[in-house]
Amino acid sequence: MDISDERPIATRHTDNLPEVTAGGPFYRLKPDLGYTDQPLYQVIAISHGFFHVREAGTGQIKGFRCSHNDACKLAIHLENKQLGCTRTAQP
Repeated sequence: MDISDERPIATRHTDNLPEVTAGGPFYRLKPDLGYTDQPLYQVIAISHGFFHVREAGTGQIKGFRCSHNDACKLAIHLENKQLGCTRTAQP
């Protein structure tokens, strides 16, 4: 290693890495794989038997419930209200 090299150590160690190309080890997943729509609300376990319903985009807590099923129902209700549609819980 050249002592006169003033670059950070992390930069010096990455000089020999190959370029990331379309055929490289990193690639973008096809859009038809995975979820197509992000959920608007998330159910977060806070403690044993206590769940927050959080708005995914803002992180604001929109409600809480004492059972996971009730929290999921609330999240679906809030999402339906925002989207103007009727969706039920998945089995």
